[in-house]
Amino acid sequence: MSDKLNIQVTEFTPEMIDKATLKSSKVVKHIVPQQLYRTRQDILTWRLALSVAENVSNPNRTELYRGYQDALLDAHVKTVIDQRHAEVLAKPFEVVDADGVPLEDWTNKFNRNPMLVLYKQMLTSIEWGFTLVQLCGIEDDTFIDTKIVPRQYVKPEQGVVSEYPGNNEGVSFTEGKYSAWTLPVGETKDLGLFLSIMPLYIYKKNSVGSWAEYNELFGEPMRVMKSDVTNEREEKLDQLANMGRAPYALISHDEEIELHEASTGTGYKTYEDYNKYLDSQISKCVLGQTMTTDDGSSRSQSEVHAETMNVRTVQDVWFLQATINDVLIPKMKALGVPFPEGAKFKVVDKEKLSHAEKFTRVLELKKAGFNVPKEWITEEFNIPLDEVEALAQEGALPKKGLKL
Repeated sequence: MSDKLNIQVTEFTPEMIDKATLKSSKVVKHIVPQQLYRTRQDILTWRLALSVAENVSNPNRTELYRGYQDALLDAHVKTVIDQRHAEVLAKPFEVVDADGVPLEDWTNKFNRNPMLVLYKQMLTSIEWGFTLVQLCGIEDDTFIDTKIVPRQYVKPEQGVVSEYPGNNEGVSFTEGKYSAWTLPVGETKDLGLFLSIMPLYIYKKNSVGSWAEYNELFGEPMRVMKSDVTNEREEKLDQLANMGRAPYALISHDEEIELHEASTGTGYKTYEDYNKYLDSQISKCVLGQTMTTDDGSSRSQSEVHAETMNVRTVQDVWFLQATINDVLIPKMKALGVPFPEGAKFKVVDKEKLSHAEKFTRVLELKKAGFNVPKEWITEEFNIPLDEVEALAQEGALPKKGLKL
């Protein structure tokens, strides 16, 4: 099978295109739900997971996804991914006819909240690789709900959804009744940006752990009790333990304890600089640059780096438009949606928007539940933002807000 799935959109029967999306038409009903438990991640684990995922005869991405899931807990990884998505989702979308004239009614339909959620799900294939979306019912010519099929059950190379993560056999989503209500996004062999992020994340996680140990040893004063009384040793150790979390030791009067830092004299800076380096590499991997997220810089330098990021954004916009126009819209037509012949979905150029229009778009995304990074808002509108606690109503808890 080629890297790109052959989407069959002309062989649907009337039973397959019931707009209510009966349970019998949902591929997810074949899945036996199992929690994707988290495990300790190290370089060996990642390499073994990659080897299994790339196996020619029996590929399985379950262990790779286990690591991806863990990486999303890292604040920097989550922030740069959200920022990359925001660069696309903050732009307005239009549906235009064959002559490029905007179709207001269809534009409004494609800007509904369920459709915005679908666009975000499509973009997650950038970091996760191939993604399969379950389409759940049509109302007023657009989908009323969509869900990502749990990735560990999807076998892109075989074009099936399996009952258990370890299986490579299952029901087809490339042909038959389930192909009508599933949307494949991306290439079958794509393992996503997380593949490159994982080793950087693992090194950073281990470094932070070592930094924490360093702080325990050298960040707090050590308590030392000297005593030659052996029959009260346990009692004295309990006394030391109950005095706080700082390190402690019980030794004889003729013994000594010495703590030595590294001979370089850099101490904690070694860990701090290494973590900054790893974060900068993660930023380069996701955004193509670092200055809009990590480094202080001059305006001219920031503009150059912003242009580098804009290249990634253009690529993501092309990807989203192509997926919608070449895969989603033909599938919607096959499901009976009267989409105008020759019409296309397009993302409006950023330069055509005023700041007011952009800010309105950000507020819409916030209301729809999307996370628009504060750093992106600050960069885009040149307005510094701080988190503050808004005044709460009587009897209510304080709420977080953004202060201009």
